[in-house]
Order: sequence, then C-alpha cells, then structure tokens
Amino acid sequence: MPKSAIQIIREAYAYAGIVPTAVPLNAEMSQEGLGFLNELLYAWNTENYFPFTSNTIDGRVSGGQAKISPDEGSEFIGEKPIYINQVLYKNGTVWTSLRRLSYEKIWEHRSQCCLPTFFAFTNDSDGNGIIVFDCENGNFDARVIYNKDIPPMEYSTILAAPPQYEQLLKYGVAAKVCTRYGVPPDKTAGIVAERDAMLSNIKKVNSPKHSIILSPRRDVGAYDDHAIQVLSGRVL
Repeated sequence: MPKSAIQIIREAYAYAGIVPTAVPLNAEMSQEGLGFLNELLYAWNTENYFPFTSNTIDGRVSGGQAKISPDEGSEFIGEKPIYINQVLYKNGTVWTSLRRLSYEKIWEHRSQCCLPTFFAFTNDSDGNGIIVFDCENGNFDARVIYNKDIPPMEYSTILAAPPQYEQLLKYGVAAKVCTRYGVPPDKTAGIVAERDAMLSNIKKVNSPKHSIILSPRRDVGAYDDHAIQVLSGRVL
C-alpha cells in the first residue's frame, strides 16, 4: 500500500536508530524530515531517477526551436519539464532519437540543414522548457519525453510510486538523519551503502536502452501501465 510522506519519514528516523518505531516524531523532527525528503525528491527527479513522472508530447518544429508550455499557443503543450529523457524527430515514417549537446555547444553545430542531429535543453525566465535543435531551417515533427516537476510533499501526501522508490527515499532520509545526529560511522556507512545500491539499480533499470518510448500518449499519470513498463525495462 502506498505510504504518505510522514510514514516514510518515521520509518527513516527509526531505521537510523534515532526514534523507536512505536514512538511518534516530535514536531521539529517531522519538519526536518520533510525537508530532507523534499530535497531528495527534487534532486533525484532532476537526475532522472523517477521515470513515473515522465510525459510524452508531440509537436511541429520550425526554425530549429521548440517551447514546452502549458499555454495553448505553444506547439508542445505540457507541464514544466525538469529533465528531458529523450527527443526524437520524424524522418518520413521513422522516428529517430537525437543526441544531446550542452546548451552552449549547440551553437557550434547550428547549420542550414533541414534535419537535426543534436538538441539542447534550457528553461526560459517563465519556466517554459526550450528545446534548441542544431538545424536552423526545415520543418519536422518531434517527440519529447520529459520529467514533470514534482510539487513538494506535505505530511499527508501519498507517494504514487512503486515500492522501491519508497525504500529509496527512506534510505536517503535515514542517511541524512545519520549525519545530522552523529550516528556511529559503521551504521551510517551501511545505510549509505543501501541507498547507493538502490540508486545504482534504479539507474540501471532506467537507462536509455530501457526507456525508448514511442507511444503517442500525451497525458501519462503516475504509476500507471506506462510507468510499470519503463521500470520493468520493457520497451514500448
């Protein structure tokens, strides 16, 4: 059964040996733990450890640039992207995945070619995602797979994610708690090792060879069939 933020926090403090499992956390620890949890949630989402937040949108590119915006006036309508998993363009009937370059490097590869090879990603001052392609001319269909922003959790917020992500957050919060309260080094090292092992496994499962998503679906909800397929490594 999915757990709330406060349940994950309580388990983390108990796992670190700070508070017994049956003893409720005081207000200070609860607030502290929620801060740790949200720090990890944001950081790991930006590093693409949470594919269940991903969304797939299609649009038409012209002029070598596309904007992801919630406004109807944009060709790519979607939530604020935190991380771009993959960008593809349609060449005839074939979808081809593009390679990523840094935002600065993309300008060295700009050309008059009508088909792209590289893309870069940045956010504008309004929080819209801007995808820049290395070709200045030509019109083509593109597909963007990106991670949505995750709002900060409150105590009662339920993490709609597979169980291993609840465990990951528990280990992550517990590791921060160990540092905060001076838990003996051997116990701290053990918890950090468990956190890192789970992160490594999740990263392996979510590697690009497992997450090439060509579905035209636009609205992907948390922890649905799409997410389960990505997490299990089955290519759609």
